[in-house]
Amino acid sequence: MKLQLSLLFIVVLMSSPTVADITEDLKVVGEARLKVFLWKIYDSSLYSESGFYRGLEPSLTLQINYLRNVNSRQLLNRTQQEWQKMSIATDIIDDWLMELSAILPDISKGESLTVQVEDDLSSSFYYNSTFLGNVGNPDFTQSFLAIWLSENSSYPELQAQLVGMNE
Repeated sequence: MKLQLSLLFIVVLMSSPTVADITEDLKVVGEARLKVFLWKIYDSSLYSESGFYRGLEPSLTLQINYLRNVNSRQLLNRTQQEWQKMSIATDIIDDWLMELSAILPDISKGESLTVQVEDDLSSSFYYNSTFLGNVGNPDFTQSFLAIWLSENSSYPELQAQLVGMNE
């Protein structure tokens, strides 16, 4: 029984997509570091098949490498604040935050969170090299990525760097 479980674990581990696999066939669009005052929060990278940002499209991938510890509650709160700034309806925000709360982990310094747009424009989330889950609503995907990629982002310099406008 132990041998069967061990073999099953190895098969699952080997078949799980990793962050390296996700971005290996993609090209970097842009990279940016978020700093708030003197604190470095994270480094982020945006990838696409073409190396250009053309809006929401399959394979668009945002990877965030955290430079400090951030718990899932902080991630959810910040996401909610950003969506409220974008005037997204509260009932939709509540539903999306419920889905995210089942996916987002606490993140330690040096770890990464990655979101990739699928062919159906849903969002697949990865924590380091582990698949966390998928949110199947294209409106969610658009709104989630808008936090970083919208011209109305809270951090316009970071947004410009990510979408390749500061080359």
